[in-house]
Amino acid sequence: MSKEPEDLEAIERRAVPRAPVPGLTVEGVDAPLAQVRFQVAEFSFESFFLEGEAVAHFVVDKPYRLRICHGDRAALCAALCVRRESAPRQGVAFRLLPDETEARALLAELLKPAAVPRDAD
Repeated sequence: MSKEPEDLEAIERRAVPRAPVPGLTVEGVDAPLAQVRFQVAEFSFESFFLEGEAVAHFVVDKPYRLRICHGDRAALCAALCVRRESAPRQGVAFRLLPDETEARALLAELLKPAAVPRDAD
């Protein structure tokens, strides 16, 4: 058994691609966040992360009705705020609720350019 050098960082392997896409936003549907728009920093077809001031507007473990927007395409969805981060980046993470097929389809379409075949383990 070989020992790994101590200066190497562990690599997180993800089965689902994640990517930033310029112009991808999420906006609130219900008050007090109605029409408040946040830039999506990173997303997959099941989750997304909002950086910056979004952290002040969302509560962990609370579901939200949101609209995912990119160009002239949009999809309404329900998503659960699952995590807050303060370091190394500040923001909030969301997971789409199970029946959100329209939102998943839009995100999957936007992820196509980021898809990379997985190496055999």
